[in-house]
Amino acid sequence: MADRIPSKRFTGVYYRESTRKHGSKPDRIYCFTFRDTLGRQRWTTVGRASEGITEAFANQKRIETINMVNHGENPAERRKKVATLADVFEACMEHDEANGRDVSYDRSRFNSAIRPEYGDFALDDFTPAIADKFKADLMRKGNTPATVVQVLGLVRKTINHATRSGLWTGQNVFSKSAGFTMPKVQNKGERWLTENEARQLLDALEIRSQQLHDMARLSLLYGLRATELFDLRHQDIDHQGEVLHVLAKGRRQKVLVDTGALEILSRYDRKPGEYVFQARRGGRLKEVSDTFGRAVDSLGLNDGIEERTQKVWFHTLRHTWASWLAQSGSVSLHELMELGRWENYEMVLRYAHLIPDHRREKLAIATKRLEAASAGQPSEPHDP
Repeated sequence: MADRIPSKRFTGVYYRESTRKHGSKPDRIYCFTFRDTLGRQRWTTVGRASEGITEAFANQKRIETINMVNHGENPAERRKKVATLADVFEACMEHDEANGRDVSYDRSRFNSAIRPEYGDFALDDFTPAIADKFKADLMRKGNTPATVVQVLGLVRKTINHATRSGLWTGQNVFSKSAGFTMPKVQNKGERWLTENEARQLLDALEIRSQQLHDMARLSLLYGLRATELFDLRHQDIDHQGEVLHVLAKGRRQKVLVDTGALEILSRYDRKPGEYVFQARRGGRLKEVSDTFGRAVDSLGLNDGIEERTQKVWFHTLRHTWASWLAQSGSVSLHELMELGRWENYEMVLRYAHLIPDHRREKLAIATKRLEAASAGQPSEPHDP
């Protein structure tokens, strides 16, 4: 173990240099020393610089600990009582379930994106720097701004539940009032594929991964989200009714499909409770395979494109599906909202400009009726 190096700014605060890098320098692990109620020297590790921990924060924790000792409290026992994010999340989910909400989607998201690194964090240990680092890490992993907002929104909701229910008292560093900002979700101007681009992409995927090809095809032809495909189980497929029961926005919704989709899904021999599309070692998928990006690169679909909203990624397939339906002129915005399982009308307005403009044709309706009457043609019947 590396030697503890004393802070030059704060008495009792130390750090060790890790073999891991933080930027170009070794990561620092901060800790502090104090004496407990029996006068014994104790050491407490606060965290890493890469997690947003600073010397000043470690010193603040040392002062809080010394104050507890001075009031006769045992810091170790106090830490045991402080709720962790995972503890509060379970309480939040129990509350939601008691109120009739489907929480399987939130549980899946928490287990895959939050629990591994932050589940055991005591709520007292979250700082603005850690919240910002969490956001930056999510973006760096290639998640879309919308996905990052959903993950961070779940953390914000969980901590808010802790304060409302009296499980914890403190400021939610993920809240607006604490100055935390969510990534800006830019939906306008998103790219959609031409028929040839879509065909080429599906062909490129089929060569590389049959499962990824099938997922992409279902997204392109039926508007399925990646997360809906991840959560799809064998029992969710209704062959007779030609319906998929998907988990979207925390509740079960129906997706109308046809024999083409059912033929794709029938290739996967799964038990009722098993996920249709699985990770290499089994179980639920957590993200779209990097193979998708390699297929896109092989076709040069993103060559020379810098703006993220114009790049092709998996969600482009759902966006293409919605764009094609709008361009057909056969689907109204209200119908598109229902088919795409959007929560409100505003979310589909970005497709309005793609719907063919028939206003000139409609403007001529009255003229045609008058001309027909002038030509001696019988009038159309109407209700009195």
